[in-house]
Amino acid sequence: MNLLVLQSATALVILGAVSTNAQCNSSFIGYSLIGHVYKNFSAPTPLDCYMKCKQDEPYCRSFNFHADQDLCELNKRSKESHQADLQVSKFSVYFHSCYRDRYGSKPSLATNSCAEIIRHDDSIGDGLYWLNIEEENETSQVFCNMANNNGDMSSSFDLVFPTTRNVTNYVMADTLTQTLSEFTVSLWLKTKEKVLVPISYAVGSQMNSILIYIDQTGWLRFVVAEQQIDGFPGLLDDDRWHHVLATWQSVTGQAQVFIDGDLKITDNGGINTGNTIQGGGKVVLGLDQDSLGGGFDVEQSFVGELTHVYLWNTVLSTDVIFNMARVCREFPHPDHVVGWADFGSNLNGEVTRRNISRCHYDPPLTT
Repeated sequence: MNLLVLQSATALVILGAVSTNAQCNSSFIGYSLIGHVYKNFSAPTPLDCYMKCKQDEPYCRSFNFHADQDLCELNKRSKESHQADLQVSKFSVYFHSCYRDRYGSKPSLATNSCAEIIRHDDSIGDGLYWLNIEEENETSQVFCNMANNNGDMSSSFDLVFPTTRNVTNYVMADTLTQTLSEFTVSLWLKTKEKVLVPISYAVGSQMNSILIYIDQTGWLRFVVAEQQIDGFPGLLDDDRWHHVLATWQSVTGQAQVFIDGDLKITDNGGINTGNTIQGGGKVVLGLDQDSLGGGFDVEQSFVGELTHVYLWNTVLSTDVIFNMARVCREFPHPDHVVGWADFGSNLNGEVTRRNISRCHYDPPLTT
């Protein structure tokens, strides 16, 4: 049989035997992937290559079958990440399939980091992947920012505040430098307590420039430059993760509070219409400020866990807010002016940092 005919026929064998989606599986007649072979062996058909590659998943990413030599080469990479290495090889067939077990796709294939999944060419974009949590000797699903952040996990952490209240338990940042005529502040919290302050911002003589406070009845107060809206947000002290987000704009004075993506509290006429919030102050997690960076009240100290605190100099749309509440993740929306990474150091008192956020494993109550 003419080798080129045989080559075409064997390619069809592959496609007919293992491909159910032509856009997913890829077979290239007259090509092979160069420089990524980790194993080779004699094989009468490409189907033998395919079966062996399946056995070696996830390490095997693709294979070359050389019809003129009855030779199979298993590759540790694919053309998806190494397009330049797919080269003409007259009597060969290259094949890869997306129907394969990927690193991070299940607990038994957990890796140590999001970046490692990228190095294995197994990223399928932003989303949940299985990782090894070494400090707890377990595997868990973690949200990985793959598309624009190269799997960077430096902002994947939680802040754990002790059960004993103390004015020394807080984290402070001074990264808000610009004047705000509108803003959105977003955070995730997990607590079993009432009477606590997850976040406060003070600048100059204005101590309550931005404040979120939950009182002894579970009532939530959102304060902007000493004026507030308040209401019952639903149960937040159930020891589950909740997304808390508040917005304000100077033009209308409109202020709103969203819990787990749903609008829970709003005003009936606006607060601080026409005013602005000055930059250059102190953002404190865990305590209210009665003086700049101090004047703390032990009864209001935060107890529980905080993660993914962000502030934007704009009012985010309701669609964005709803989607942010669906997945607890770092970098939930671009162009923040205060980010979660700003709170990763300079921890005070008994606040501890837990690397690799656990927020993803306890979804919000709403669907």
